[in-house]
Amino acid sequence: MDIEKPEEFKDKIVILSVGRLAREKSQDTLLKAVNYSKYKDKIQVILAGQGLKEKYYRKLGEKLPIKPIMQLFPRDEIVKVINYADLYVHSAEVELEGIACLEAIACGKMTIVSDSKQSATKEFAIDEKCIFKNRNPKDLARVIDYWIEHPEEKKEYEKKYLEGATIYNQDDCMKRMEEMLFEVIEKNKEKLKKQKEEEKTQKKKKAAK
Repeated sequence: MDIEKPEEFKDKIVILSVGRLAREKSQDTLLKAVNYSKYKDKIQVILAGQGLKEKYYRKLGEKLPIKPIMQLFPRDEIVKVINYADLYVHSAEVELEGIACLEAIACGKMTIVSDSKQSATKEFAIDEKCIFKNRNPKDLARVIDYWIEHPEEKKEYEKKYLEGATIYNQDDCMKRMEEMLFEVIEKNKEKLKKQKEEEKTQKKKKAAK
């Protein structure tokens, strides 16, 4: 969607992260990274979510030149925020599904993810330029600054993200899941058939004795 930035963000670089405010989601890594960025005076962080770490994150946010926004957005509103954000950062250390990250990709958003072995989102990254070292604020700042400084390349990557999002289309995923289930059923049928044949063979051998 072609959504214009709200007036108060027109002169700012908006970095969005969506998810529960919890330790395993590692939003503190993003907040610390902004302090290392060359562009910290222009960065507006939006943490879309609620959680146990909110008080701690607000305290961290006090150290930033521009105070981060933390709130839970209605569904229609968060889609708009994703579309007008400049960068989407998914810093989670533990992430099983990464639905929020997929939504950002589906909007063609430049998406930066952690390389954590416990996070599925690193599989969504186009290449190493979109990945930072897990829980390493300085490395995340390096990646953020790179994409701020390379707007034309960023457009190319956003196009790649948008094109790549089609493989996560719900209808296509359901079709592939259905095919997988039928494949498993067929394999189990063959396995059961072999087991029955083996049982018959064993019975014949016992009867012969």
